[in-house]
Amino acid sequence: MNYVQLAIPFFILAVALEALWGALSGKQTYRVNDTVNSLQMGVLSRLVSILKLGFSGLVFSWLTTTLGIPQLPVDAAWVWV
Repeated sequence: MNYVQLAIPFFILAVALEALWGALSGKQTYRVNDTVNSLQMGVLSRLVSILKLGFSGLVFSWLTTTLGIPQLPVDAAWVWV
């Protein structure tokens, strides 16, 4: 189970509630730099997963073209014997 993906909506809700609370109470509780930093860390954690998946796809593609079963012609009689 991917907990980071499940936590994203709650993070956005928490950021919105913090900004709303700061606006309603008149206190400066919301800081943009903290939000940007947290968002960048979240994107970076997702980016690493995406890059690993892309690298795995490239390796799989290379292995199947190099070592995989060759394409057999459909119209050749010897294929069906």
